Amino acid sequence: MKKLFFYALAAVLTLGALNSCKKEEGAAPIRLISGSTDQTIWANKNTGNSTVEFKTTGAWTSSITAGATWLTINPSSGSVASNYRITLTLTNNYTGADRTAVITLTSGGESIGITVTQKATTESGQTPGQVTGLTLDKTDTTLTVGETTTLIATVIPQDATTKWVTWSSSDETVATVDRTGLVTAVAPGTATITVVSGENEAIKAECEVTVRGIPVTGLTLNKADTTLTLNETAALIATVAPGNATNPQLIWSSSDKAIVTVDWTGRIEALAWGTATITVVSAENEEEIKATCTVTVDPLSVMIAGTRWATRNVGALGRFVENPWDYGGYFNFTMEQTVCPDGWRMPTKEEFQNLIDTGYTWTTPNDVNGQQFGGGTNSIFLPAAGYYFTVSDKVVAQGWTGSYWSSTAINSSAVNFLSFNSTVASQQYSDSASGYSVRCVRE
Repeated sequence: MKKLFFYALAAVLTLGALNSCKKEEGAAPIRLISGSTDQTIWANKNTGNSTVEFKTTGAWTSSITAGATWLTINPSSGSVASNYRITLTLTNNYTGADRTAVITLTSGGESIGITVTQKATTESGQTPGQVTGLTLDKTDTTLTVGETTTLIATVIPQDATTKWVTWSSSDETVATVDRTGLVTAVAPGTATITVVSGENEAIKAECEVTVRGIPVTGLTLNKADTTLTLNETAALIATVAPGNATNPQLIWSSSDKAIVTVDWTGRIEALAWGTATITVVSAENEEEIKATCTVTVDPLSVMIAGTRWATRNVGALGRFVENPWDYGGYFNFTMEQTVCPDGWRMPTKEEFQNLIDTGYTWTTPNDVNGQQFGGGTNSIFLPAAGYYFTVSDKVVAQGWTGSYWSSTAINSSAVNFLSFNSTVASQQYSDSASGYSVRCVRE
């Protein structure tokens, strides 16, 4: 009885095993385990919605719709029966249209088709590569005339298809910009530099550029001090540093306009005896950038016909008398080199002639007769001091004539001199040993 039961159990187990083998032998060569055979993917997504799992009873291969280079799978084949999981990889869709490809998995003569559709837009409705923003590394900057700076534009997103931009300036007389974003400061003022997306003109960024002028850093005058005679004019020359300063304008002033005046060009004029300080300042920086010149209007000299004449005779050697009407001393020509004070000399024959040509008038200031040469304030009084007569060893003709040495020798013994009386002034020559007056001129 026991033996009979054992045989029956063995028969049942054998039949079950046979039935199981029949089921495996009848299974499909390839079948889907999980995942979708119809996948829709956004334009900027690079992988499928999920992995695809399938089972094969042997080796398998795959293929993708011809030309769909934007889609790949991994793995793409297998050599043994097994369970497989493949991953989809896609590139961004910049075409502007949906695109579709079919992945075909084949094993044992049977296939599974997986349709992959990549949308033309992202989940937010944008086209991949579409410019969404534009920024500049600076929103404002300050330059000095002649300086340059490069603005850096960043297109958003980084993978935007259209990277090119256009640049412009709101005022090219103030600042210019080239196609690379190089900004050049031209003149003082303010200009707005704008960069615009080449894809969408509504997308832009701006930088406000303030251009300041080249500042004045220094100011000098050609003279720190000078001496003028009454009514003499001169030109002070101011030099602005640097030479290309944007605002080189100057402002001139005199500390005492009653003595010396100055105009906007730096031309000064002596109006009265005394001293005044001429100041020139930068119009850009009046407090810090300035230069001065001390002007002395010399009471001892007057400019006549281009020569600066002393207003007094020589008294003792190297010294003037106190008043214009004082006679002074009498000198022979051998003292020519020492008679005038330092900085002065005896006039030439030509200078005396120029003085005569300005005109002369017999006059009597302080009861002293003499000739007034020149006109107005540009004149000098030469007293009729007479002369020293060596034969009689005395001064003669005082109040009647004047005799003044020049520095021009006619020959070894005769020297030119100015001679005048109440009616006429002329040039004569005389023995160098004679004793005549001396009126000096500035060296």
